[in-house]
Amino acid sequence: MIKFIWKKLFKKVYFKLTKIFIFFKINLKFLKKNFLSEKNEAQINLYIDINENIGRYYYLLIKFFSYTNVNIILSKKINLFFNNRKYNEYIFSIKNIQFKNYIKKPEKYIYISDQVPIDMKWKHFVKLDYDIFFKKKDFEIPYSMHPMIYHKNLFMRERLNTERNIDIFFAGGGVEPQYDNEVIGRIYNKLSRKKALNIIKNHFTNQVSIIKKRSELYCNHLNKIVIVEGNNFRIPIEEWLYTLMDANFFLALPGVLMPQSHNIIEAMSVGTIPITQYPEFFNPPLKKMYNCIVYKDSEDLIDKIYLALSLKPKDILKIRNNVSEYYSNFLNYKFVSKKIIQNIFKINTLYYNTEEISLSKISKNYV
Repeated sequence: MIKFIWKKLFKKVYFKLTKIFIFFKINLKFLKKNFLSEKNEAQINLYIDINENIGRYYYLLIKFFSYTNVNIILSKKINLFFNNRKYNEYIFSIKNIQFKNYIKKPEKYIYISDQVPIDMKWKHFVKLDYDIFFKKKDFEIPYSMHPMIYHKNLFMRERLNTERNIDIFFAGGGVEPQYDNEVIGRIYNKLSRKKALNIIKNHFTNQVSIIKKRSELYCNHLNKIVIVEGNNFRIPIEEWLYTLMDANFFLALPGVLMPQSHNIIEAMSVGTIPITQYPEFFNPPLKKMYNCIVYKDSEDLIDKIYLALSLKPKDILKIRNNVSEYYSNFLNYKFVSKKIIQNIFKINTLYYNTEEISLSKISKNYV
């Protein structure tokens, strides 16, 4: 009994000391970043003040604006780093940003926040709105690739005119229970990832290749549906875009809490054509047989897989070019961020998909 009490006490003390250590570590990083950052000569100054815990989307938000020629100051919110240290500490690697809780001359700054300011008189206020589903959006930060791709600068130029070795490709989680979340059907009326994968595996038994070793992946898989399930092995992030670029089509199946997933953006970034059930979740919407292949339900999914496998190379190339053009104009962070800044004084509300927080705006009971 005494041993149990000491063990419990030790865990409490250890947890508190760890929290104190992280607190001082983050504060030290704040100071270091403020000391080393150099102010740009840009005429636009942004003060970004985030209050809700938006997880990894906080890093992605700052990274988005970092591609523009602006000065960025962030409110000094330690809790945002406590709650999602894995990705949010990458913010410290972004050049020329500072952390402050007080701005001397707010009239020189554009204030971007998920809360309306009370007292201070800013040059302009942009409300960051996470309530993005099922509404018309004039200005929106596009959904992103995985944060590590931006952090490690793993972008690749698509090979538009070269032959690819895989016809239809999917990789990632899918067999786990969370990928059959009822919210995907109840709120969005879409097939869950797990259901879609099971339909494909059961119907296309001769054409599905379940890859269990990395060495099996880099072969010729034309007229095949190649599936890499996360429980077998994970493709390293450094090789992910290169692997996607070897496929003609990507099965862009829903995520856990919402249809959109980072992988559809990653596929489109290298000209790989998405097979998707949610073209309307893009802004502007994707167009069937122009920059994607769209399926409506389980039967249509089977039909569209047959269609993709039957398309001629010249037709695939035409759609691939359109995918690449769409990504460049509407999803590329480096391009879209500049368009947002160019129009910043016309923007009162900027919509931003933060997954869990965005979903909570339309449903309080997603599990």
